[in-house]
Amino acid sequence: MDVASLAFQQFGITLKRTGRLEWHGACPFCKSGKDRFMAWEDIGNYYCRKCGSKGFLSSHESIGLTREELGAIREERDRKIRAEREMSLKEWQATFDFSQIQKWHSQLTPKMRDEWNVAGIPDAVLDSYCVGYTQKFVGGIQKPIASYTIPIISNETNKVINIQYRLIDPPAGVGKYRQVSNIPAAPAYMSSATEGDVLVVVEGWKKAVVVFEFLGKTTQVVGIPGISPHDEVIRTLSKFKKVILIPDPFPSKDRDLFGRAVKRFSSLLENLYLVSLFEKPDDLIISGAVSLRQFNFMLDNARKMS
Repeated sequence: MDVASLAFQQFGITLKRTGRLEWHGACPFCKSGKDRFMAWEDIGNYYCRKCGSKGFLSSHESIGLTREELGAIREERDRKIRAEREMSLKEWQATFDFSQIQKWHSQLTPKMRDEWNVAGIPDAVLDSYCVGYTQKFVGGIQKPIASYTIPIISNETNKVINIQYRLIDPPAGVGKYRQVSNIPAAPAYMSSATEGDVLVVVEGWKKAVVVFEFLGKTTQVVGIPGISPHDEVIRTLSKFKKVILIPDPFPSKDRDLFGRAVKRFSSLLENLYLVSLFEKPDDLIISGAVSLRQFNFMLDNARKMS
């Protein structure tokens, strides 16, 4: 299916391929972002992550199919994608050399260490392979760019499934986040397995690292890519008896979107609890505005949502 042509004909928008079957672009309905609107070429369906608009691009390939038939096509597509990712992941895990990352990180300069200390990343993390710098070509020249490197760990297998870099000072034209290439994309960061049934969920990998360190590595923490991840990401958290969501503060104009996101979390998790903060959790911790005792008090008194 020619998704790009159909989207242009139907909505007058230009889409860019971002995966084997997925295309992204600006939403024709809410006019938001460059990648909020998503379309899939195998079925021809579209969805906006911002306003929730969804439907099908006009095509003879989708006209006349029942909801059940479309569901079966989607299920088969997802099965094939999962199988391909699992195979790619196994191949990568068998060949990836972590010593290369450790070598980069052993060359941290005092200035880089100071930058990470100020950002809330302690020396204990700096001395592991989780923080350091990554090699990046800038203007045709390979330069070390300060970054922290987060191992993205599967909560099912407790194995690293990708490496996420966040550049502390990204040059023009370079995104703040990067993942190691040729590895199946990971939807979330999860700290190493700890004892207990409580899980703390925050937005972003850096917050997860800061919160995990602040809690003394005694509570498992997950960093998700934004307040509205894919349903499959949320469902992977269901094995915990208590899931505490600490979202970033939402502007008043986005309260409806925030409410829908929390409602979706609570519909998929039986024991969801919410902590509402006036500032991002890592900023509170780094600035010293909250003590460990106060933070644990907020977790203990989180509002039950489901």
